[in-house]
Amino acid sequence: MSTKIIFAAAICLTLFACKEKQNSTAAKEKTEAAQPQRSADTTQTHFSMKSYLADQWSMKKNDPYTIMKVTEVNGKRDSTLIPLDSALWVKMFEPFYASDIGEPKFQGWYRINTYSDEVTETNHLNYEAISPDYFTQKMDLGVNPVSNDVMSVYIETIDKKTDTIISNKLQYRPSEIVRIISFIKAKDKPGVTIKTEYKFKY
Repeated sequence: MSTKIIFAAAICLTLFACKEKQNSTAAKEKTEAAQPQRSADTTQTHFSMKSYLADQWSMKKNDPYTIMKVTEVNGKRDSTLIPLDSALWVKMFEPFYASDIGEPKFQGWYRINTYSDEVTETNHLNYEAISPDYFTQKMDLGVNPVSNDVMSVYIETIDKKTDTIISNKLQYRPSEIVRIISFIKAKDKPGVTIKTEYKFKY
């Protein structure tokens, strides 16, 4: 991945670390209204999944990958091998693109934190929504502290419709796996869990 994106995220974090702490109390008091923190500087941006995935595709599009797709619905498992092309790439990452919070309008919507994971030897940039009503609820990026490459992406989203709630847990480890776990709950019906994995290594 281009280090420019990581540096942009780090700069964003530095600029807003103090502001997030100052606004954390105010954000808690707004749990009912759940409005973005309007004092945020909307000229800045968060980490962009769209830019990151575009960068990833530019590095992989000329490699002869064959992806193993594994789907599991309520315990029933099925798998198939698919050549990687641009159409499959978009299909695999469709929910990731939808979760993007890189536009300036999303400033003030998230609490931003960093932490280090000694077990995986990665630094983490973490976004958590200030409202349970936002589509993208959580984004966590695991970054190599030496190369600044993104080693892992974890995202949680929720889509609350009139009669249906769809929650997703998304994971991407570059050149290893794309994992999408969806829980779909329609009104007056039992929930359905759909697990889809796209494996680069198998």
